[in-house]
Amino acid sequence: MRTAPRLDAFKLVIDEMLRQDLEGPRKQRHTARRIFARLSDEHDAAELLYPTVRDYVRRRRPEIDIEVGLAGVKSKCHMFAFRLSPLAVGEGDPPDLSDAGAGSVSCG
Repeated sequence: MRTAPRLDAFKLVIDEMLRQDLEGPRKQRHTARRIFARLSDEHDAAELLYPTVRDYVRRRRPEIDIEVGLAGVKSKCHMFAFRLSPLAVGEGDPPDLSDAGAGSVSCG
């Protein structure tokens, strides 16, 4: 693996951004592109290249999850696909979704 000496000065800043992301909703986490933009704008990191930041974020995000104890934790909700009978389609009546597993959402 190649080293990225220009990145060394910004690793703590990136790690802090990734740790802060754990406190908010998953959809609001920083992308590598957004982290790169913030480094350029807020920390005067003009010498950094996007692929360097992207590769570091890709490697560090799971490592930080392990450090915090979130490794392997996924959403507790599971969605199941609707199963429509061929007769229900086109009859004008809504399909009966009372069958177990038919369009259900299971959160545990």
